[in-house]
Amino acid sequence: PKFKKFWRGIKSTIYLRRQFGTSKISFREFVNKGSKFLDLSKREFIKQFKYTYTHSMKLKKDVFKTYKKINLNKYILSDVNPYQLRYLKRNFSQVFKLAKKVFFSTEIEMRKSEMKTFRFIIKRLKNKPQEILYIDNYKENIKNAKKVGIKTILFKNNKQLKNDLRK
Repeated sequence: PKFKKFWRGIKSTIYLRRQFGTSKISFREFVNKGSKFLDLSKREFIKQFKYTYTHSMKLKKDVFKTYKKINLNKYILSDVNPYQLRYLKRNFSQVFKLAKKVFFSTEIEMRKSEMKTFRFIIKRLKNKPQEILYIDNYKENIKNAKKVGIKTILFKNNKQLKNDLRK
């Protein structure tokens, strides 16, 4: 199942996913509540959850090649839950090795959908907002970064990213 299909568009799961993604609730509590929301057994919920989060994550080689060529200090800000974090660290270590610092939502207990996250990043990096370039594929996250003065690129595809980086 795809991510959206798995969650079946139930808006009430957004809060639940944010709570789990910022380590505010345990995996057990997440499974208990999530399985009830979706009317699934706990076993089926876990099976679909794991499948959804591992099969949707593929390294796009062309984008990774572009990322490697960016001649700036690289930092990563990623909204992940504890399960995803373990999976990413095992399977995408080559990406994280290129970054000077990585900020995972489950570790900093904030998500990209919150403006306070970008204020936190600015403070941690000890940079002025206009000295930071933030690239994301979600408009909402881009809006929040812009609101605090960070330069942004809305990622659509690798060709567009290369063009935007040249500007």
